[in-house]
Amino acid sequence: MKMQKSLAMGFIAVSIMALVGCGGGAEKAKITQENVDTLGKNAAKILPGCEYNSDNVLGARMDDDLTAAYALVGQEVKKLKAYHNGRSVKLGHTIDESEAGTCGGTYHKVGTHVNGIEDVTYTYDHYCSGDVTKKTVITGVVTVHSDSTPTPSGPELNSMDINTGDEGLVTEATAGGTTETQTVVVKNLKYVVGKDGQPSILSADRIKTTSGEGEGYEVSNVSVEFTGDETGGSMTVKNATYTDPDVGAVTVKTTSMAYGNGATGSGTITLTGSDGKVDFKTDDMSTMKFTAYLDDKPAGSIDCSKANAN
Repeated sequence: MKMQKSLAMGFIAVSIMALVGCGGGAEKAKITQENVDTLGKNAAKILPGCEYNSDNVLGARMDDDLTAAYALVGQEVKKLKAYHNGRSVKLGHTIDESEAGTCGGTYHKVGTHVNGIEDVTYTYDHYCSGDVTKKTVITGVVTVHSDSTPTPSGPELNSMDINTGDEGLVTEATAGGTTETQTVVVKNLKYVVGKDGQPSILSADRIKTTSGEGEGYEVSNVSVEFTGDETGGSMTVKNATYTDPDVGAVTVKTTSMAYGNGATGSGTITLTGSDGKVDFKTDDMSTMKFTAYLDDKPAGSIDCSKANAN
C-alpha cells in the first residue's frame, strides 16, 4: 500500500517533473536517443524504487526516498485530514500549534479557521522525522489555504492551495550514512476535489526542485486529472512543461493510467520536444514497467517493479 501510494504520486512527479508554462523560458529540446537516456535516468532519480535501462545505460537507480516535491504535497494533505478527522464544526478559531520532531527541531502552525475556510502558515525549523539511522530534516515556510464544507463530522475538503516562499523548503535526507539535500519551490499548487462524478484536478504554476549539486528540475503549467481516491483510481496528465537541466524543455501528456492496489491496463507517457517525441508505454500497469519508444522503436525502459516489493 505504501509504495503503491508513493508510485501514484510518483507517476505525477515523473510525468510533470522528470519525464515530467513557460518552462523558465527554456528552448524546447530535440528528442534524440541520448536525450531519451538522460530523461530516463533523471526520471529514475525521482521515482521511488525505479531504474532506467537502455543499451547505453544499465541500471541507473535512485534512492527509495520520495522526492521533496510530492512528499511535501502528501504530507500537507495528510496533516490537514488528520487535523479535521472527528472534529466538530467550529464557526471560527485561531490556530497556534507546535510540534517537536522525532529527532529534533520543530514545526509551528499558525493561522485561522472560519466556517470551513482555513489559512495557515507552517514554519519548519530543522524539523526532523525518523531516527539517527534514517531521517529527513526540513527547513522553510509553507502557506496552505483550504476551502472545506462544514459537516457534523468535520469539514469536507473542497480545495487546497500550497505555496512556499521564493527560498523554498530545504530537505536533508540521511540514510546509510549519506545525506542528500534538495530545495523545492512551489508556486500556486492547487488541488480541487472532484464532486458529483467530476474528476479531481491538481494544477501548479511552477514546481522546482534543486539538488545539493545545483541541478534544477522544473515543471510549469501543470494540469492533472484524477478519479478515485488515494487508495486507487486513475490519473491523466492533461498538460505540463518540464525543463530538464541536462536536456531542456519538453511538453508532457499521458493517457488515463490506473494506480493503486490491483491497478491494471495500459498507459502511455508522451514527451514532445522541438523535434521528435518519445512515448513511455506499458501494456499492464501492474508490472510497473515502461518501455521507451523513439520514432516507434524501443529505446530503453523504466522498471519500477522493485517498488511493489517494499
